[in-house]
Amino acid sequence: MPAEVLRKIYDPFFTTKNSPKDGQRKGTGLGLAVTYGIVQEHAGTIDVSSRVGEGTIFRLELPAADDVTREIEAGSRAGKAVHV
Repeated sequence: MPAEVLRKIYDPFFTTKNSPKDGQRKGTGLGLAVTYGIVQEHAGTIDVSSRVGEGTIFRLELPAADDVTREIEAGSRAGKAVHV
C-alpha cells in the first residue's frame, strides 16, 4: 500500500474498494476500524508493514490473561458479579 493509503487505513469508512474488481465486493471501510477498536479494548497492539506491489503484513499482539481477567472469568462461571 502506498504511504497515503497506510495513513488512513484505520479511519472509519475509508476504503480503496470504491470500484471493486471482478469477484470483489465494494468495501464499507469499517473492517480495520472495528479491528483496531477491538484490539485496543483488549490492551493489544496492531502494526502494519507494506511494500507496494509486494504485499502487506498485519501483526496483532494481545496480552496473556492477567489476574483481573481470571477473576472475571471465574466469577462469571460461578454466576457471581465481579466488580473491577
